[in-house]
Amino acid sequence: TPHPAAFPRELARRCILLGSRPGDRILDPFSGSGTTGVAAVESNRRAVLIELNEEYAAQSGRGSRAACNRPSSSGKASGEGWRRFEGSS
Repeated sequence: TPHPAAFPRELARRCILLGSRPGDRILDPFSGSGTTGVAAVESNRRAVLIELNEEYAAQSGRGSRAACNRPSSSGKASGEGWRRFEGSS
């Protein structure tokens, strides 16, 4: 099921560009579909995404992994990779 409150990547990108510099780390504590993470990577930033819902976390992870392999605005792939961390319940 797609995330019900996904917002346009362009909106996230504008906020990221206004509030950060290339190489900065962007935190999204409510990742949802991962739009912010994808926009961050595409804007030559790093992203930390947090999502409690397993279904949305998986969805967000797929988008983030794909974005990590695409060239950023600098023309290079981020090279950072994608990692998933799970805490104990």
